[in-house]
Amino acid sequence: DVENRPFTTSDDTSDTYFALLYDLLVGGELDLKGNFKADVTTLHANGDATIKGSAETDAKTVSSAGTVEWKKADGTVTLLSNQSPVPVLTEALLAAIQAFIDYAADNDAVYASGSDIPASPPGGVAFCTGSPDGWSRSGDGCFIFAGDASFQGGALDVNSVNGYPAIIVLGTGEVKMNSGSEVHGAILVPHGSMKINGHAVIYGPILVGQGMIGNGTADLYAGDGQGFNLPPGDTITDKVVITAWH
Repeated sequence: DVENRPFTTSDDTSDTYFALLYDLLVGGELDLKGNFKADVTTLHANGDATIKGSAETDAKTVSSAGTVEWKKADGTVTLLSNQSPVPVLTEALLAAIQAFIDYAADNDAVYASGSDIPASPPGGVAFCTGSPDGWSRSGDGCFIFAGDASFQGGALDVNSVNGYPAIIVLGTGEVKMNSGSEVHGAILVPHGSMKINGHAVIYGPILVGQGMIGNGTADLYAGDGQGFNLPPGDTITDKVVITAWH
């Protein structure tokens, strides 16, 4: 038998990079409406992908394992229905997230509640093990939440550092972002769903394990590319290994 498994190798001399296949990857249904705008290259949903109202995208490809519905699409966009599902939560991604958590621990940047999170965590990564309540919703760094984190009720103002993701939420609930939010860097919600309301602006790729709704006048831009840098010390890759002989 053969199996894909993540391997880590020491790499202290150069930056490491975790590549994502899409600017926006959604594990469930993707529903963009209102005046939502996506200035990106590729969008994929494992459920149906629906773009309606005045929503628009400059993506070159919109694909779905279900159906793609976009009545206002022009001839410059390729719409692909009934594609193969794309794995969202891979072993390599889990290993990459764990590398950030370990890096936060190495820098004494693990916090029991949101109120303890500094605006600029040491090492550029903060890991919150408890409730996100009390977090200022602003800062420079990668902010990781072990459980659910809905940011409804206030605007986000987050800038990633060193090419790291901006926000990682590991809970299974819905992550909500309100009008006025501005995030520079990747957003990873590998187990949960996501809803963007009002005029939120995101510069960077988004990965969502369940469904995603984009409403109002929210804007999504490609940012610095389809992926993010990993913390120093390890390179994480998928390798094929032999697990049994027959």
